[in-house]
Order: sequence, then structure tokens, then C-alpha cells
Amino acid sequence: MAESSSRGDRPESFVDLLREAYLERSSGVIETRLEGAEPLYLRKGEIFVDRDGPLASRVAAVVARAATLPRPAADPQMREAAATLVDQMLQAESTVAARLRSEPPAGIEIVGPIATVCVLLEAVGRVSTEGAMLALLGGAAERYVGRQKTPALEQLPGLEPSMAAVYGQLERPITIAELLRGGGTRLDTLRGLTRLWAVG
Repeated sequence: MAESSSRGDRPESFVDLLREAYLERSSGVIETRLEGAEPLYLRKGEIFVDRDGPLASRVAAVVARAATLPRPAADPQMREAAATLVDQMLQAESTVAARLRSEPPAGIEIVGPIATVCVLLEAVGRVSTEGAMLALLGGAAERYVGRQKTPALEQLPGLEPSMAAVYGQLERPITIAELLRGGGTRLDTLRGLTRLWAVG
């Protein structure tokens, strides 16, 4: 998976915050500035929702069996649940500011998990322009290198073609600019790298 050597000084966003919490297996509560958006509850990097909130009713089908899924990212209902969460948390914006609190409010009962890897892939999949992807990745001079072990590997059914094509070039540290001079279209290369970055 892709590993940045330096994240730079980009503003923290929902995607950045969730990715960091996922990779560090953090627990806490993620809130955004969007009016009406429910908080997401993290346990060791995986997403849970308020049992009595609207989100829980919208993702009930997958929540009931989420813990038994061996590879959550392969499950269509899990991907639908992830899309539902991203719809709420981003609301057509890819840079929504977010914060992570360490303690949930008293009396909240949570259900899940909704696989964070699915939410991250869904969120970065909505970043469609070269400029936006480069900004998310830290710019063309940012250097990446592949790594064999990440929390996502056991959850993914395999790498998508765009991810696999880029991953094969990450045996040594390489800048995004160098990657873009290689084979494949710029957009496909950036899309693959962005998705690898999202899952660590």
C-alpha cells in the first residue's frame, strides 16, 4: 500500500482525519461542521453509529451481520452502507473539516462496524479531478513507497486494477511526478494512487 514520506501542511479534512484514525486504529468520535450530520464512533479504527440515529436505520441490513463478514469490502451491502455514510459526512464536498473527540457522550449505544476501508474508498472515489487528487496526495513532489502490511489487506478482496497498476511501481520511493511520467493515463494513475493512499 502507499505510504507517504511526508503529509505536508494540508488542512485537516474528514477524509484525512478518518484515514489517520483508521491506520492508527484509534477510538473516539468524529464530528464534522455540517449541520445535521451524525457523529461517527470509532473503535480501533472501525466505524460504528448511534443505534437510535437515522444512520443506523439506513444501514441496518449490513449492521446486523457486519461482524461476521470476512472481507467487508467485497460485500455489496457494506459498500452501499459506506456510500450512505459518505453522503452524510461530505454532502458533495471533499474537504469538510472534522475533529476527533476521545470520549462519546454518555448513554449512547452504538452498532456496527461499518468497514472504514469501504468508507475511505468511497470518499476518495468522489474526488474526480487531477488537481483535487494531487492536493489530497500532497502535490506532485510528494514521495510514496509501497508496503506489504496494512489494516486494509485483510478486508479487501484484492486490489482494483487502477490500484494494482500503481502499486507495482512503488517498490522504491518514487514521487508522484515520476509516476505520472510512467505508463497509463494521468487520471488512472492518480486515481489508483489516491485509493492506495486512502487505505494506507
